[in-house]
Parts: sequence; C-alpha cells; structure tokens
Amino acid sequence: MGVNNGVLIATILAASVSAGCAFSTVATSDKCPPVGTMVPFSKVMAPQFSHDYVGCNVITTAQFFGMGAGNVVVMAPTEGKTVFRVLPPGEKGEKNPLSGEISANLATLPKEASEVLFTLKPGELVQLTGGTHVKVHSALIKITTGGMEHEVPVFVATSVKKVANEPSVGKKTDNVVDPPASNSKSRKKKSQ
Repeated sequence: MGVNNGVLIATILAASVSAGCAFSTVATSDKCPPVGTMVPFSKVMAPQFSHDYVGCNVITTAQFFGMGAGNVVVMAPTEGKTVFRVLPPGEKGEKNPLSGEISANLATLPKEASEVLFTLKPGELVQLTGGTHVKVHSALIKITTGGMEHEVPVFVATSVKKVANEPSVGKKTDNVVDPPASNSKSRKKKSQ
C-alpha cells in the first residue's frame, strides 16, 4: 500500500507541476508596426505572425461570429473583459467533427467598451483595434506530444466598432482590394 501511495503522490505532484508550466506567454513584440497600422485579420491571427502583434496597437477588420468562447478555453486574461468570437471576413469557419461547433478566433474587449458587441449579429463586420496575446506549449508538452507545435492566439481588442457590410469589389477596405474584373482586351495584347 505504501508503494502505491508513493506512486500516486508522485503522479499528482508531476501533474501539478506540468499543469502550471504547460503554457508560456509570448512577450510583447519588438516588431510592432506603427500604431494604427491596418493589418488583415487572417495575418494577425496566423501562427506564423501572431507573435509579431503581441501587445501592439493595430487595426483590423473581422467578421463577428458570437459571444463567449464556445467550447474553447480562453488562453488570455479575461478578468474585466468580455469574450467574443470572430472570423476573417468572408470565412465560415470549420465544423468540429466531434462537437459540431464551428471554430472561430477568440477575442477579448474591456467590459466598459463592450456594449457594441451585444448589438451585433453573426456575419457583421467589425473593426478591431488592439493586438494579440499568445500562449505556446512548454517544452514538456512538446515532448509528450511528439514535438507538436501549438499556439493559442487571442485578439486583445481595446476597441470595437461596427463597419458597413458593403461589397468591396474595386473598393479599398482594410488594406484589401478585390481585383477588378478581367479585361479581355488586355489579355489579347499580352498574348500577341
């Protein structure tokens, strides 16, 4: 019985220690663009770039998805904040085959600035100002998952405002311009 208790205590101790250091927070970026720079939402939240926007003050446009975190654990401080979900404009999100829930990016906003969130409908475009908060797996988790890299970016908004949902063909919106309709005359000249 004494050996089993020792194994149990060692297991609990190891689990407690590893749970406390399973994730680490990425430090504020030294690559922040100038305040107010417009950046596409899909870039801000992409794992390859999310580190570059930690603690920054950029502007981006996203599509409102819903309130709360759904079935996801928020890996960012939430005290005094409202949690909501957003997608890159035009995306529908992927359906989780196990839960049936649509995946969306998490974002937070200070409670005192969150009234606008409760007026939004899914699919409406919002302009977010803020940066990211990123947590990454620790070395211990990477060892136990076979070296799998996993980052958990959350957009930490300082402000949110609703923007018009207008077709953007030929119009500049959030640094994204849809290509103009193709001109068959210009293609003929190039092919000659």
